[in-house]
Amino acid sequence: MIRPLHLCLCVPLVLAAAPMARAGEAECQAIVAAFTRLAEAPAYRQTMTLPGVGTMAMATVGDTLYAEADGAWTKIPLRPGGRKEMMQQIVGTKPLENCEAAGSETVDGIATAVFAYRVPPIEGITPEPSDQRVWISDADGLPVRMLSADGTEVSISFAPFDPPVP
Repeated sequence: MIRPLHLCLCVPLVLAAAPMARAGEAECQAIVAAFTRLAEAPAYRQTMTLPGVGTMAMATVGDTLYAEADGAWTKIPLRPGGRKEMMQQIVGTKPLENCEAAGSETVDGIATAVFAYRVPPIEGITPEPSDQRVWISDADGLPVRMLSADGTEVSISFAPFDPPVP
């Protein structure tokens, strides 16, 4: 089963197509805005730690995704706008739920606002809702860390880098 956080990591717009829920609407808007910015970011790297599985690395440059498995990188080109399109198809029209501000923290020297939220079940993908947290940079509104209730953790870096494979 693919969990919503994993979808967010692989193609970075899991939440941008989601309409707002009434309770915590401002918080939901902040979360959606952060993931919209992520989907529009020219490039970023992420490290995902899956409980019981291990750590994997991914990178995004434009409409090209790179995934690392067993030390080898795979290049996955998408058509223009493919990242956003894929997430819109996956998310559909389900709103985020239970959005709330959960404090502030510094992550790798970056001041962030922390938000908790729930992604509702996504038909054909996840049968259960998923409680998640996201750390959003105060400076640029981009997410720098994500954590799901199952312990899956993601760190995102926007520092310059060269694509892992040509």
